[in-house]
Amino acid sequence: MTGAGRIALCSQPRVISHVERQGAPWTLEELGKTLPETLLHGYESITAYVDWGKQVDPVIRDGLFPLGKPVDGIPGEAYLSMLLGPGDASGCTMGNVTFGEGIMNCFHTHDTWQVLVALDGVGYYEEGKEGHFLYPGQIQTVAPGVRHRHGAAPGQCFRQLGIVLPR
Repeated sequence: MTGAGRIALCSQPRVISHVERQGAPWTLEELGKTLPETLLHGYESITAYVDWGKQVDPVIRDGLFPLGKPVDGIPGEAYLSMLLGPGDASGCTMGNVTFGEGIMNCFHTHDTWQVLVALDGVGYYEEGKEGHFLYPGQIQTVAPGVRHRHGAAPGQCFRQLGIVLPR
């Protein structure tokens, strides 16, 4: 099942209400025993751990910003929703990026400063062979010309805001 499919299922108000009342973790099979069949129609069997009130897999939970479209050029499940485009009066670009489990982008550089804001999940930021984890609320700045990559930590999903500042 794709991340979009998981969000479509687990953001249904009836599913959220059910999980909040019953607690977590839940598998789709367990949810299927108590939810109407029509709500689960079309969803294949996957484990969907939902733990409301604690850190939730951002690919499963609906986030603050839209999930966006699949990102070309990143191997695996990654989605981008552009919030500020290249033509914005601020001169900034800003995108909400969601990475599936362990998915990272390729090493790259920017001509100007980049700011990464960790929103959900556990991320990983790497410059060369040095790296560190990113947790919700943390901010990572990247100087112009620095070769780096970022995405989800191994076995984790991650959602970030990526902001590239104007010259």
